Amino acid sequence: MNKLSPFAENPFPSIKVSKARIQKFLYNHIQRMMAVANPHFAAIIASTLALWTTIFGDLADYDQNLLKQVGFTKKADKAMADFIAKVVGIESMVAYKLVKHSSDYIQIFPHGTSEYHNATKANILVLMKRVIDASHTFATQLGLTLEAEFIAIRNEYTSQTDDQIQEMELVDDLSPEFAAQKTAIFNQLYVNMITILLEYITMPRKMLTFFDETIVNYIKHTDNTHVLKIAPNSLAVADISFTIASVITIGSNYENDLGYFFAPTADTLPPLNPSLLEAFTHIEIPGTDTDSPTNKFLILINTNNTEGKVEISVT
Repeated sequence: MNKLSPFAENPFPSIKVSKARIQKFLYNHIQRMMAVANPHFAAIIASTLALWTTIFGDLADYDQNLLKQVGFTKKADKAMADFIAKVVGIESMVAYKLVKHSSDYIQIFPHGTSEYHNATKANILVLMKRVIDASHTFATQLGLTLEAEFIAIRNEYTSQTDDQIQEMELVDDLSPEFAAQKTAIFNQLYVNMITILLEYITMPRKMLTFFDETIVNYIKHTDNTHVLKIAPNSLAVADISFTIASVITIGSNYENDLGYFFAPTADTLPPLNPSLLEAFTHIEIPGTDTDSPTNKFLILINTNNTEGKVEISVT
């Protein structure tokens, strides 16, 4: 009868992810409990909502900020799609005016239109700058209004992404210092789990539908995982190889946020705004976002006063 022991242990403290993901996990759980409108869940819903308010503030504020984020994301995606459609649409004109495959032509289309079709949020601003600069340089051949048209699209994109970042920060700022409250959250989740199990005693697996574990899943260590330690206030270069077809997974075992960037050389200085790897979380980066083969190195940044640690795998 060793199968009883798992039920005597709260599984939730094993969650090792960022504050934002725990908040999202709890929010999703609350929504799922409220959606079934079961009166037997009224007490645990009330307790969970009270805990949420104490730690994160008004649930309605979080709802509203999430809705705003969705709106900004849709507008930014539209601006990005408009840019891609426009630059692809002028390719034949550029090929005619600047002569296809000439040195002038490749200032806009060094890889044809495929680079624009495959654009991502990681490189879209670089591509926008390239097209705007070339539109200015070749204004006589391509038309005097083209530069202004692309600038307008770029400004719309950056405006929406800036607003989205502000709303994301508002969602995050709803929480005070978080470490002490995690125990209360995990204990409440344990109470909720047991209550839901009792409600569905003849079909206990239904309890699983009230929790989205994918929100807090963490990368598992494998024999193919490269462990990288980053000294305090320093950089570390990952001992990995990747291509445009790779998927790079970075998992953080560290209590603080880290930065990362891809670079052509191991001694490249970090950018002013490197990408963020949140504490106790993991991300998957497609090779198309690395600018490979130009970039050959993944570099981690630790601006904290303690040693950081990540696990990296490439598939």
